[in-house]
Amino acid sequence: MAALAASTEAFPTSSRFLSAVKVLNTFPVAKFSSVLKRLSSRVHLRSGSYFTPSEASQLSSSFNCSSLELSDSLNACGYVFEQCAYSSVGGDALEATLRGAGMEGGHVEAFRKAWEKEGAGIVKNFRDASSMGTPMVMKGVEWALSINMSNSSLKNTKDATARFEVELGREAGGGGGDKGETIAMEFGHEGMWEFFKDLDRIQEQLDTLTS
Repeated sequence: MAALAASTEAFPTSSRFLSAVKVLNTFPVAKFSSVLKRLSSRVHLRSGSYFTPSEASQLSSSFNCSSLELSDSLNACGYVFEQCAYSSVGGDALEATLRGAGMEGGHVEAFRKAWEKEGAGIVKNFRDASSMGTPMVMKGVEWALSINMSNSSLKNTKDATARFEVELGREAGGGGGDKGETIAMEFGHEGMWEFFKDLDRIQEQLDTLTS
């Protein structure tokens, strides 16, 4: 019987990742390189807040994509850096995986250059972050609903967004000091729907692990 061929993927690529790659391929390569440099310095924070809301809005406009597409694309890039850091992925393996996921040549080269230049720093940042103590947990959450209307009638609603502020902190005795962090998130209807679908998938996985 012939032996099964080993997977050439340096890290798993989901259907959502493949969709994000299609969006990334539309980004101008020069600007994409600048985005990767920014991500490489913040990916260890794991907050997903690589850019301020104002910067993200400008990027969405510049790249001609929705805020959700931009968020998914940035998270996909962060995922790549994180997987490379934890698995000690080399440039050749990274390039092969990205090409296999459908990423175009110029973008693959930009990613490889970013990893080869910033990889050591990314690994160090992850190592330092891990040595600070236990991960942060949610301490509280506040939310507000904002509705933009053309007049006082709800039937003429133009847009609606929900804003969340999540307070993070460490459990007592967890190390890393008492400094907490507040993360602000804002969703439109579509973004909120995707967010809750992600939460459902996480809950299903937790149920599977604890059953």
